[in-house]
Amino acid sequence: MKMFLQGKTALVTGGGGTIGRAIAKALLFHGATVVLTGRRIESLEETKQTLLLLLQQQQQQKPHDTDDSVVKSNTQSIHNEKNRSLPPKIHI
Repeated sequence: MKMFLQGKTALVTGGGGTIGRAIAKALLFHGATVVLTGRRIESLEETKQTLLLLLQQQQQQKPHDTDDSVVKSNTQSIHNEKNRSLPPKIHI
């Protein structure tokens, strides 16, 4: 997957809802740092955990249509997230 939004930050309002979660997922998988906002912290935390799990699963799968530099970038990003108490790519 191409990282079209690498280095960009996206603010997702309603990040705890179905549509907000889908938008956040798409933005995150294209390389954006995602900031989730919404009315219910529990829903935002659930979205954050879901997205982190999807990132880990993506890292474990072998990509089909990416070049090595993108794979290395994604792997390093996920590795950096695992070594921090709060992931740098998803903020609430």
